[in-house]
Amino acid sequence: WPTKEGPDKDNLDAHKERFEKENPDFEVIPDNWSFDLKTFYAKAAGGNLPNIFGSHFTEFGQIVDAGYAADLTDALKDAGLYDNYNKDVLKLISRDGKVYAFPFSTYALGMACNVDMMEAAGLMEADGTPKQPKDWNEVAEFAVKIKEATGKPGLVFPSAANNGGWIFTPVAWSFGVDFMEQDKDGKWKATFDTPEAVEALQFIKDLKWKYDVLPANTLIDGTEYYKVFGTGGAGMMISATAVANNVMQYGMDINSIGMMAMPAGPKNHVTLMGGSIWTVSSKSNEKQIKGAIEWMSESITP
Repeated sequence: WPTKEGPDKDNLDAHKERFEKENPDFEVIPDNWSFDLKTFYAKAAGGNLPNIFGSHFTEFGQIVDAGYAADLTDALKDAGLYDNYNKDVLKLISRDGKVYAFPFSTYALGMACNVDMMEAAGLMEADGTPKQPKDWNEVAEFAVKIKEATGKPGLVFPSAANNGGWIFTPVAWSFGVDFMEQDKDGKWKATFDTPEAVEALQFIKDLKWKYDVLPANTLIDGTEYYKVFGTGGAGMMISATAVANNVMQYGMDINSIGMMAMPAGPKNHVTLMGGSIWTVSSKSNEKQIKGAIEWMSESITP
């Protein structure tokens, strides 16, 4: 629950007032704790988790395996929500046929483009939509055309503060890279020291040194990533669909933002999916779980 005054806190305060009025047998008690792994296990072990807490798909497995997530399956079915889930998302929040989380935000990475720069480069379809690069070779070709037409980098790619690894992951997958492998003893080991990984990294290197389509500054974190694109400093980027929220603050016209599917690689045509979830503490009773489902289904922000 936000501690600072502002729209997020105002929205939740209003939601609390409305919820308690419509559900007089429930009381919503705000908790200011925000999920992070450093404090989660101590809080969970002490039995101090709030009934509802937010986290991400990446933490789902750890939370469920540790026994701290309530089974929401029956409550979701009773509320008529279970069949409304995207089936691919349902797989990510389920174990052994039971659902242990409530997703409130999901994304899949794709390509974002500056429509005005694409038009200047002659990369538009007859129907007025941007052409979509079918593979990474075409991405490089499109980026070269954008730079030739506008003088601006055709593509921006992040490298700093873990953003580079996040965006590079689906690129590497498309080249056939498997980052991890589980042996017969159940232990995991890194397996990305392969020719496929070298080929994927070489492609990123070529964007800079062969095609010359990246910005001069290559130490780009998440903030700089969207700033470059949002200020017309690059024609394309790999992004989640929330790209509009991240670039409009820099004055970019929403009508200039195009979204396309991820291009294919030489081995696979894949993307990366992620998002955020609410989890209900396993200490919650049946009525609290029911109330939690009602609260979460009406909520917009965690």
